[in-house]
Amino acid sequence: MPYDRPHFREQDYAVRPTLRLSAAFMLGLFAVVLVSQVPQTFQLKAVSPKLCTSGKGRFLCEFGNWLNAMTPPSLQGPLAALGQIGMALTLSFGVWWMLKPLITAALRK
Repeated sequence: MPYDRPHFREQDYAVRPTLRLSAAFMLGLFAVVLVSQVPQTFQLKAVSPKLCTSGKGRFLCEFGNWLNAMTPPSLQGPLAALGQIGMALTLSFGVWWMLKPLITAALRK
């Protein structure tokens, strides 16, 4: 007797609207926090290196410190601010990705 795989319906993968709204709110809140810190970050003269402890993210920490060492100190603040803006834009795209199905479903009715 062959193994019968269950046939999943589209409803099995659907995300509840309340979860979509809460995820969009959380992503939007994170984006606002990042954007609110950009003016202080942009005015930094230099970014101090982080203390890399042994563990899971050590390679990325060391890579970030190496990038800081290779970047001129006068550009470290503006580049960090641009990184924050880029992350805020990515989070804003996540907000749109979460809300788009709700908006299109509301417009269809």
